[in-house]
Amino acid sequence: MAPQRVRTFEVNLSDPTPLPRPAAGVPDFPYTVSHLDPERFIVHSKLSTPEDVSWRIEVHWLCNGQSGVLLADLAGEPFRLVGPHARRAPR
Repeated sequence: MAPQRVRTFEVNLSDPTPLPRPAAGVPDFPYTVSHLDPERFIVHSKLSTPEDVSWRIEVHWLCNGQSGVLLADLAGEPFRLVGPHARRAPR
């Protein structure tokens, strides 16, 4: 198996339509992967405004003519990011 690469992406959750953007030198989506050639992704999120944001990542996949969406979160709960000076909402 080849050494596993780490692909770093950044997303600003304050954007009206937040989309992950590849870090410098990282190719953008789509990627081709297999069980012998996996990919590892790291997503750095940020807020540029004082907000309290809950979020998940949808990974759209296609394999042998089948497709689906994998939801990435924290064991069924969304990720959470609180911007500077935002009031934290109760959980």
